Parts: sequence; C-alpha cells; structure tokens
Amino acid sequence: MNACLIAQSAREDGTVVLLSGQGADEIFGGYRRHVAGRLLGAMDWLPSVARRALVGAGGAIPGARPGRMGALLRRIRKLLEAARGDADEPLLQLCAVAPAPALKSALAPAVRDALGEHDPLASGRQLLAEVRAADRADRMFYREFKTYRPAQNLHYTDRATMASGVEARVPFLDNEVLDLALGLPPRLKLRGLTQTKTVLREAMRPWLPPEVLARPKSGFGVPLRGWLRGGLAPW
Repeated sequence: MNACLIAQSAREDGTVVLLSGQGADEIFGGYRRHVAGRLLGAMDWLPSVARRALVGAGGAIPGARPGRMGALLRRIRKLLEAARGDADEPLLQLCAVAPAPALKSALAPAVRDALGEHDPLASGRQLLAEVRAADRADRMFYREFKTYRPAQNLHYTDRATMASGVEARVPFLDNEVLDLALGLPPRLKLRGLTQTKTVLREAMRPWLPPEVLARPKSGFGVPLRGWLRGGLAPW
C-alpha cells in the first residue's frame, strides 16, 4: 500500500520514473535477521548448558505485547526459538514469518488437510545446501536473493508502481554493482552485532549527513497484528 501511494503521488506530480533502493538489503546485509544470524554464531561459542538455558527462557517471553517493547521481545523470542535447531534450521527459522506449527494452527482444517505433509522450509533448505561451504551470512544472502527478492519485493514494487503508470528503476541490482557486492566478504557488510550495510554506509559518507547514515531501518510494514486483534478479528 505504501508503494502504491508513493507511485500515485509521484504520478500526480508529473514524475514517471523513480529510483528504488530495492536489492541493497539483500546484497549488503540490511535486515535484522542478518544481525540475528551473527548472534546465533556468537551463541555457538556458549557452553551447552548455558545455551540450553537461554533457549528454554525464550518460551517464557511474551509474544503479543504491543509497541516497540513488544516488537523487541518478539525478536528476542524468535532468535532463541531459532537457536533450538541444528545445521540450517536456525537460519531458516530466522527467515520464516513464524514457526511451521504456528502457521499450521492458523489454517482452516480443510487447508491443512490439502497441504498434507508439505514442508514450507524445504525449498529454503535446498538453496542453503547449494552454498554449504560459504559463510553463514553469505548463505542467507543467497537464499534471499533467490526467493525473497524476486518473489516478493520486486514483484510488489513493479505492480505498485505500474498501477499508476510509474516505472521503478533498481540501480543496486545493476550487474556491475551486483557482481561487486556479491564478491565482498560479510565482514565488510555487517560490523559487530549491530551495524548493517557497513560498506554502503561508508561509501556514502562523503555525500550524506550523519543522521541519515545512522538512521534506523524503517520498513514498509502494515499493522497486521492490530488488524487481526481489532476490526478484522471476526472476519
């Protein structure tokens, strides 16, 4: 919806071509789950007793509290729940909307019966297997570039902009930029356990003010949780 409104406003202003930042998060490491992947790596060094205690504590964290604190608690809970798995499962859980059992519980019985034993993580598991020797972050980038980028973000951006007769250009997905970004090691993209898109921020430092470079990520989300608890709950 946000993308639709931006395109509509641009068209009304006489602008027919927009530049989009699509792709930067996937190739330069801009999502919270990329940081969460690094946190999982740090947890690998914990003694098994301490790790099990942390994972067990995750179930006690409330997941329905509203506001920023609620969002933070949900992220912590998701991280600790992901840490339960072995091999590729933690990475897949970080990329999932919700654990598979929770998703199934939200479906109508007829839909669950039709799905049978379908595993929603199977395709992601196969993609991660293709880059098994790579760094954990690189494998997440690969999985997203093969799935999340074309199937969701590029898809809705194209439809949202073209609905108003506006064309969105994606310079971060230029072949030369893409080749450069994919050849960079993850340590240049993620700094410590907090900073994302490090190399991109540093490259833009001569042209952008500090408050822009340090600005927290702001996604194009919708208040789905509020809708489901409020006016759309009966529906």
